[in-house]
Amino acid sequence: MHAALSHRARHAPSTYTGIITDLFIQDKVEYLRLEDGFELRLDALVAVDDKELRNYC
Repeated sequence: MHAALSHRARHAPSTYTGIITDLFIQDKVEYLRLEDGFELRLDALVAVDDKELRNYC
């Protein structure tokens, strides 16, 4: 779906790198899924490709 992205999440100790294969909604919450199966709530993202997301809504 997308080229490999590096992203950081609130409440997560790591930076994850991978290819986004799916964006989905579950129980009214938006998530992304990476090709390795890792899932992350979109509202937990802090940065993507070293670009801070704090000014986005």
